[in-house]
Amino acid sequence: MISLVLIAQNFLLKNVNVFTSNGKIDSVDILVENGTIKKIGKNLKSEYRIIDGNYYDVYPSFINTISSVGLVEISAVRATNDLSEIGDFNAFLKSYNAINPSSAHMGVIRSNGILIVNTIPRGSLISGFSSVIKLNGRTQEEMLIKGKSALNIFWDMKKISKIYEFFTNAKSYILSNSSGNLIYDEIKDVLDGKIPIFIHVDSDDEILSAIEFSRSFNLKIVIVGIYGIRKTIEYIKNYNIPVILNGIHRLPKEDEPYDDIFTLPKFLKDNGINFCISTNSNAFSIFDEKNLPYHVSSAIAFGLDKQTAINSITINCAKILNIDEKYGSIEEGKSATFFIVEGDPFDFKSKIIKAFVNGFEINLKNKHTELFEKYNFWFIYKLTSFRKTIINLIFRINK
Repeated sequence: MISLVLIAQNFLLKNVNVFTSNGKIDSVDILVENGTIKKIGKNLKSEYRIIDGNYYDVYPSFINTISSVGLVEISAVRATNDLSEIGDFNAFLKSYNAINPSSAHMGVIRSNGILIVNTIPRGSLISGFSSVIKLNGRTQEEMLIKGKSALNIFWDMKKISKIYEFFTNAKSYILSNSSGNLIYDEIKDVLDGKIPIFIHVDSDDEILSAIEFSRSFNLKIVIVGIYGIRKTIEYIKNYNIPVILNGIHRLPKEDEPYDDIFTLPKFLKDNGINFCISTNSNAFSIFDEKNLPYHVSSAIAFGLDKQTAINSITINCAKILNIDEKYGSIEEGKSATFFIVEGDPFDFKSKIIKAFVNGFEINLKNKHTELFEKYNFWFIYKLTSFRKTIINLIFRINK
């Protein structure tokens, strides 16, 4: 059976302003063929369907690198919460196996330009592999971009010895060419440096400990966190470690200035660190994921230039997740995964006009728009009835 979701559309998008990873290109056309951007240029001709962009702006899909989309529906209802598992060592888990393709959150999130997310399992010391998915599809397989984007470790200073023991045993197992251990077999590519480890930290001590751990086993790591970054910046810079800032809308530590977190993206940019901005990933942050552009707008308000801001939720994310060959920017030969916006996407007043995932135009209706239409109609109906009542009353009084 052929999936209709996977049938890409061929079209020519005319008269748009394109934001690339290197800057803005005004008044160009984008030719899309079989879900791929075939050509970008002026005055392009095609026999395909023509979409007039009305000189609106086109951005590559925003990417939320730390997400719980599809794993949580209602955080307080355990039956709809598949974010975490019991036990300390769940390295064999892959988050895409638990994703709910029918989640109502997906429509809400993608209506703000977030068309790709990296779902993170939680709840244990080594929680498993995160997976990159596109927010369009009827099944997990249709949505999947990358099944094993990173192994996730939630750093715990009290359990460091357990982490070292686990990786020492895993390395010995791999070197002995053994087989049959499900957990160790899964992390072979991690030990070989082909798949990074996202180490979730919450202080400068945890960052230093995580870096020392990565050096001990020659592992490729990414620091995920907010606190302690400034104090350890020289180590992060010396070892060329990427950073994921998981939530700009947070309170600083008691001894830090009020704008410590807001200015952190610019601080990383000034120090030449490859970083991206995301929301946090837990059972309750699912409602904040649609606000990813506004986390970035806070960074812009505190000194981050707009081009770096755009890259921090597009191409930088794609590079960290190793999907930049197809996603993360609008370039010839890459996937036609982008959206058309009226206004600035980092502004609350902007509106996403159209969105495409692998060349397929997606429906931007969601739970929020459904409720708006429902109760907006009710309000107009009641207002009209009220006006009729008043007019009838005035008519009777005058009579």
